[in-house]
Amino acid sequence: MNAQLPGPPPFPDSLAASLGQLMVRFQHLESTLIFSVGRFMHPGNDDVPPQLTMSVLYELPFASLVKLFASIPIVLAGPEFPFSRLKEDNDNTRQLVADFASAAKLCTAAEERRNQLMHSNWSQLHICPEDESVLRMKMRTTKKKGLVTPPVYESVETVSAAIDVINAAMTATFTSSATLKFFLFPSGEDAA
Repeated sequence: MNAQLPGPPPFPDSLAASLGQLMVRFQHLESTLIFSVGRFMHPGNDDVPPQLTMSVLYELPFASLVKLFASIPIVLAGPEFPFSRLKEDNDNTRQLVADFASAAKLCTAAEERRNQLMHSNWSQLHICPEDESVLRMKMRTTKKKGLVTPPVYESVETVSAAIDVINAAMTATFTSSATLKFFLFPSGEDAA
């Protein structure tokens, strides 16, 4: 007689779908960063970075892309017009630097939360059927404490909040990039 033992309850479809959406949105954020960095590496190319530039940027870790992005208004400051405008110390240039730094901070927060959710163990044995929450454990080892596993119940709502952070980072990245482009090229024409 081959009796099957009951397995863990199925992972809630709604939570699985929201985790999938989180990954899709994060990938979109990463592409937005890559495109933003690439467009300012080649400002005279009709906003379309060359293939080689995009290939190199796609190989960089997310944290490196964020650092590059945050440095754009500082690194672009140069002796030739319109980049010489970025060397001026005024409200506009300070705001541009602050906007890029703020967007970078949001990107870092989005990545941290994404990593927390996606690089965890999800215990299907601890599903709360009434609300479809699942216990998530992020396994860490520290020198002083050994193995640390702070369990947290996650739900569609908590994953949706992480998606909101990603969306805010994407909006800030796009907005600061567009603001800088307009600051440098107000007529809409890139310098060659």
